[in-house]
Amino acid sequence: MKDARGTPDAGWLFRPVRTRVPMTAQGSAFTRLRRALDHRNAVEALAAARELQHVGLAEALELVLLLRDSEPDKLGRAALRWHGRLCREVPDLTIDEGQAVLAALAAYARQALRDLGM
Repeated sequence: MKDARGTPDAGWLFRPVRTRVPMTAQGSAFTRLRRALDHRNAVEALAAARELQHVGLAEALELVLLLRDSEPDKLGRAALRWHGRLCREVPDLTIDEGQAVLAALAAYARQALRDLGM
């Protein structure tokens, strides 16, 4: 389109764009997830993660590790689910690497339960 002087109208560049993701005063769900992980707030992190269609592998691992202090009884199962995702999403993961990661997660979960006297 051209304006009255015959120059191209750049108004279309500045039209507001509607987002499909509902925003709150705290920001997008991913921003809230990132903030909650950074502040080690498991309740807020889990709530924000539930709102997302996809949580990245790194953020999912952070959530798993965060469960150690907030919900240690769920840590083992969450770690196993994360390991399954790792195996599916990393195509060049070797069996030795997968086994080493699983052993590390299992040791982490055992230590968390030991620390709580369970």
